Amino acid sequence: MTVDPDRGTPQALQDFLRACPRLTGLAGSADAIERVRGEFRVFARRRDDPDDPDGYSVPHTAITYLVSPEGEYAHHFAGALAAAGITAGTRAFVAGGSSSGNPAGSSGPRRVIPEAYR
Repeated sequence: MTVDPDRGTPQALQDFLRACPRLTGLAGSADAIERVRGEFRVFARRRDDPDDPDGYSVPHTAITYLVSPEGEYAHHFAGALAAAGITAGTRAFVAGGSSSGNPAGSSGPRRVIPEAYR
């Protein structure tokens, strides 16, 4: 999900995720992004940054969500987790066990991810 509607256009997300074809990127208006950020518990705040070519940066939460085939939240992985940890956690979920690597455990919100976000 983009947290910067000015730079995170649908085309920019498509280019960014080209190497990960099974991931879904979300883009939209500033209001829609703000709403979804709250629903997915993502922090982001635009700040001036004279070292950035655009003059600003957007520090933000980095999370990968694992969503069940039924569209329910299953687990999430912190952005700093290596690919091997995400792979192991996903395999554990698919095998019917608990996915590891989540500091909060698997007690995240058991809610259906809205169809528009799948």
